[in-house]
Amino acid sequence: MKTLIELQEILGKETELLSNRSNVLKPSDLERSKAISSLAKQMINNADIVLRADKICSTKRIDKLIGE
Repeated sequence: MKTLIELQEILGKETELLSNRSNVLKPSDLERSKAISSLAKQMINNADIVLRADKICSTKRIDKLIGE
C-alpha cells in the first residue's frame, strides 16, 4: 500500500510525462491519464474529508453530530 506522499509523487511524475509535448502519446496513454485524473480527484476528496473532520472536532460539534 502506498502512502499519500508516494501517491502524490507518482501523480506528479505521471502528470509531467503526459504533459510533455515532446513525448509521443499512445492510445493507452489516454486511459492512463483518465486513471490519474480519477486518482487525483479522490485524493483531493479524501483531503477535504480530513479537513472537515478536523474542523468539526476542533469546534466540538462532533458531539452533537454523533449524539453524545
